[in-house]
Amino acid sequence: MIYLLNLNSNSSYPLEVNRWAYENSERIIHVFSFSIRCVSVGRTYQDFQPISAESSPETEHLPVFRRITGGGAVFHSPDSDISFAFSFEHDLISIKKIFLNIAKKISTFLETELNLNNLRIFDNGDILLNDIKICGISCVRKGKFFLFEGCFLIPNKTKKIPFNFSKLCFNSYGKKIRNFKDLSAKLFNFLKENFQ
Repeated sequence: MIYLLNLNSNSSYPLEVNRWAYENSERIIHVFSFSIRCVSVGRTYQDFQPISAESSPETEHLPVFRRITGGGAVFHSPDSDISFAFSFEHDLISIKKIFLNIAKKISTFLETELNLNNLRIFDNGDILLNDIKICGISCVRKGKFFLFEGCFLIPNKTKKIPFNFSKLCFNSYGKKIRNFKDLSAKLFNFLKENFQ
């Protein structure tokens, strides 16, 4: 088992580590973040043209890093979102049940550590607060080996945002997270306790 807490990367290194772990069927628990504004996109995300958090000049030339798992575009910025990855072996019963169980555990962490209430959980792993997506989870598998990658943020916007699951996971950057390093370490320990 590989354990990594890798905060404030200025490159795609954390995603490359996840890819390496998957390709080598290595068990991993990895909590990471980026020190630069960037975008990560899922392995099948085809069109980089629509990547623009709010169609502002500062979002036009962002570095784009590709995840080995699925999903749409996720906007990352320093101390505003926490990403995670973990892998395990599982006899597949239902991928929706696996996603739902993972989302339930992650939502428990978010409720406890961020004092959030009334989170909505979907069977694709998405977690919403006030109808705004705050956490997404994606997966890739080979045989019984699964790698999950996810990210959570607290949105800057407080009103309901129309979203399209097939295009963007998160419409904008999140707020700066108080006690970012402490919360990252707590998530790391939570994943070790729940996903070994």
